[in-house]
Amino acid sequence: MDKTSVFESVPKSREYLVKLHNLYWEGLSKPLYFFPDSSMEYVKQAHINGKDKIYSMQAVRNKWLGSKFSRGESKDPYYDICFKNNKLNEIFNDSFIKNSESVFLPLLNHLSES
Repeated sequence: MDKTSVFESVPKSREYLVKLHNLYWEGLSKPLYFFPDSSMEYVKQAHINGKDKIYSMQAVRNKWLGSKFSRGESKDPYYDICFKNNKLNEIFNDSFIKNSESVFLPLLNHLSES
């Protein structure tokens, strides 16, 4: 069955854009704790599926590390350059959560599928 995804109008969109703009400028000066696949996984699990933080972070680790059947996001050579000496709990910290929510929560909150 095919799905149609539609983004609804976003009230107070300027606030979201300011946050994204600030995050962009921060990323120009230092590596951000933001990884599209893992960040999306966190927001989906914690906010859309209502899972607790422990469950959500385990899902993030699985997305980051991958498995025999899927390449983990950590295999990206650019992430390796910036974060190879970091432990998982250093990478998936409060900044990761804040950045993930800043980017994906407004998107998912204004998405409707039919």
